[in-house]
Amino acid sequence: MQVVGAGRNDVDAWTPAIVETPGGATIGFLAGNDIHWPGYRATSKPGVAEGRTDIPRMKAAIRSLVKKVDYVVVGYHWGL
Repeated sequence: MQVVGAGRNDVDAWTPAIVETPGGATIGFLAGNDIHWPGYRATSKPGVAEGRTDIPRMKAAIRSLVKKVDYVVVGYHWGL
């Protein structure tokens, strides 16, 4: 099991997971989170990938992943 959308630091939190199916297709997973309190954002410390507060970064991450895999799945956690 791979983790996306959170990690030991900012780089980990924004790193996609890539899985290959038995048929050879590749699926890339990204995740963003907008339910958090101060201090939950990944920096040099553990935290989550804040998607909505950094839309350009989220778009760039998706565009980059599209070039590497056959399918992209983006999980997004928001709302109360």
